[in-house]
Amino acid sequence: MNENTVYAYVDPDGNRRVVAYKSLAGAAKLLDLTPYQLRQYGEVSEKPSEVELALSEPGSVWQRARGSDDWAKLSGAEKLADIPQVGGKRKGAGRHRIADEISTGRSVSLDDDAHAAFIALGGSKYLRKVLAANLDLDDQEWEQLRERGGASFIRQCLRQR
Repeated sequence: MNENTVYAYVDPDGNRRVVAYKSLAGAAKLLDLTPYQLRQYGEVSEKPSEVELALSEPGSVWQRARGSDDWAKLSGAEKLADIPQVGGKRKGAGRHRIADEISTGRSVSLDDDAHAAFIALGGSKYLRKVLAANLDLDDQEWEQLRERGGASFIRQCLRQR
C-alpha cells in the first residue's frame, strides 16, 4: 500500500484533525492516538478540501477548531522520522531483562498456624528483614538456607518470635 490515505479524527474538544499517511498505524502515531482509537473513532476522509490539504504535505497533521473553517498545521512531516518505514525490530513490549541468566522462582509453603504467625509479624516485610532480601541472594546463599532446613528453618524462626 504505497498510496497515502487521508485519516480524520475528532478529538473530545470537537477539534478535527487530518493527516495523510500510507498506513493506519502510522497515521495514528502522527495523530498521537493508538491504532485502535483511530479505527474505532476516526475515519477515512473523502472530503475534497481535507484530502487536498492533507495530501499537499503527507505526514503533516492539520487541525480545525470547532466552529471554525480555518485549518492550522499542528505538526510537520519531520515527525515521520520517528516511524519505521517498513516494520522494524519490535521492542521488548515493556519487559526488561533483569540478568543474562534464567531466573528461578523461590517459594515457601506454610501451614495455617505458621501463616497466621507470619502475617502477625508483618508478612513479607518481616521476611525480607529476616532474609535480608533487599540484597539479592545468590545461588550459594539459597543453598545455605536450604542446608539449614529451608521452609522448616523459616517456620522455626517464625515460631521463636
